[in-house]
Amino acid sequence: MRYAVAIGYPLRLYVERDRAVQEIERQDCRVTLSSEQAMRWGGLSMWRELREEEKPAAEVLTALGAAASGDSAAEVLSALAQCVPVRQGFCLPAEEGAAVQLGEEQILLTGFQERLWLAADGRHTLGAILKGMNLSWRSESPEQQELLMENILGLASSELCYFR
Repeated sequence: MRYAVAIGYPLRLYVERDRAVQEIERQDCRVTLSSEQAMRWGGLSMWRELREEEKPAAEVLTALGAAASGDSAAEVLSALAQCVPVRQGFCLPAEEGAAVQLGEEQILLTGFQERLWLAADGRHTLGAILKGMNLSWRSESPEQQELLMENILGLASSELCYFR
């Protein structure tokens, strides 16, 4: 099994030498992706096993610094723990828990997602945030690590949080 998660913020699209490219922003650099790489990168916002034909592109994106990849949730979390999450939107009370408003859309959050979203201020790595939440994810079972990844990527796939 192989997994990969997109890293970076989509900064701009532009034309370079008669072809469209996308520039994404990382914490310390910008990465330029071809249109095909950008399409592959955009598909890495949900926690799922990569299909065999996706693996080579995911490895290229990982080498470029535009993805975190691994053979398990623990490996991907280890790579993602070095990234800085940045939240988008604003938090509102909901009937059960909290919701985040982003544009016209309101997205309900789990309790964990709300705490992570509030902590994702762009100043601390995901690892430091999880440690501050007293969450020792490295010692969790593989099932719990996968559930953690699903919650984290639930924020990313809803565009409520991105990783630099």
